[in-house]
Amino acid sequence: MPSTHSPTTLVRDPRSYNRIETEKDYEEYIEKIEELWDAAEGTPEAEARDFLVRAIEEYEERYEDLS
Repeated sequence: MPSTHSPTTLVRDPRSYNRIETEKDYEEYIEKIEELWDAAEGTPEAEARDFLVRAIEEYEERYEDLS
């Protein structure tokens, strides 16, 4: 029987992602951005990608301030 699964990757609601607090979080977000990099604008995938980019930028700014 053929699969009924949609080829679209399911993406967490961007609001369910948290502020990055650890290096592990940072690395996981980088990996997720790589998966979502080519997402079409206006899609949930693009919204999640854009949120993750902002979270990473904020984390990097905080990290630089501690150096």
